[in-house]
This record gives sequence, C-alpha cells and structure tokens, in this order.
Amino acid sequence: VLLIADEDGSSTTALANSVASAGYVVTVRPAPEYTWDGTNPSLDGYDLVIHLNGNTFWEDQALSPTAQSALVDFVRAGGAYIGSQWNSVEAASGVQSLMQDLVLAGFPGSVEENCPSCMITYSIVPGQEAHALVAGIPSEFTFEADGHMGGPQVEFTSEPSTVIMQLPSGTPGALVRNLGSGKVV
Repeated sequence: VLLIADEDGSSTTALANSVASAGYVVTVRPAPEYTWDGTNPSLDGYDLVIHLNGNTFWEDQALSPTAQSALVDFVRAGGAYIGSQWNSVEAASGVQSLMQDLVLAGFPGSVEENCPSCMITYSIVPGQEAHALVAGIPSEFTFEADGHMGGPQVEFTSEPSTVIMQLPSGTPGALVRNLGSGKVV
C-alpha cells in the first residue's frame, strides 16, 4: 500500500499503522501530497494507493499531470485507489482534470454536510450490507471529521459507481467503482 500523505502527523501515522496492523505492507509518501510526481516512488509493486488530499486542495497544490495520469493508468491496469472528496474541488476547478475517472462524488454538496471539524454519521445503504467495503463495521456510525465535504454522485457513461454508505440526507458517503481492471473508492 502506498499512502500519499497530505500532512505529516499523528493522524497520518495512525492510518498507516491501522493499515499495517491489518497485515499490509505500507509505504508512507511524506507530505505534501502534490509533490508526488508518479515516480517518487513509482507505483510498481503496489496494489493500492491511498491518496490523502484534505489539507492541500488549493490551485497551486494539485497533483501534476504526470502524477494524475500515473494514478489513472495504475487503476485501469488493476490497481486500487482510495481518494478523498477534496479531489472533487480540484477536479471541479480544472486543476486536477486528468483524474476525473477517480472522482466519484461531485462538488459542491449541501452546506450542512460540509464542515471544517464536525460530527458526521454514515450508514450503510440498504441492500449494500454484504459489500466487502463495509465488512465488519456497524450499519451506522458517527465520527469526528477533521473536515468533511459531501457531494452528489458523479454519473459516468460507462462503469458507473455505486453508493455503499450515505449521510442522513442520502448524500453519498462512500462510493465504489470498477475502472478497467481496477477499483476506486
């Protein structure tokens, strides 16, 4: 697993440790995330990229075109990608336009579901209880988000995404998509 960090600190370390304790080998690419260029490190040998992008979403802080293309090619070839909703801000503004296929929720969402620090409740969408993404977690849970941005499901003409978890309003909380031979969350 390659974890591309947007900020070095205790929360990034906690995530890396959690993934490692589940039995995965984790490489943390130090922050800021937009300095990853697709080669430092390359994606060779990785099965999953976790792209944290919550503290670095301004115009001059987007991934380079080379890095964006590397991620899309990685997924289409069979890799897995977990991204954050903040990618939608960069995609909507056009600064991260090459990875539109990896952005599953749009921007902007409802104001009441967007906050810099708040309690957010997610629940499993009825009919998705058996999905592997939610194996072993409660049907509903509330957590404190460092920052949260809900947005509408992006409609794709092929290989559509599926909403697995939602907010109380029905806004998507977690989506999945098959893309080529890979997967996007």
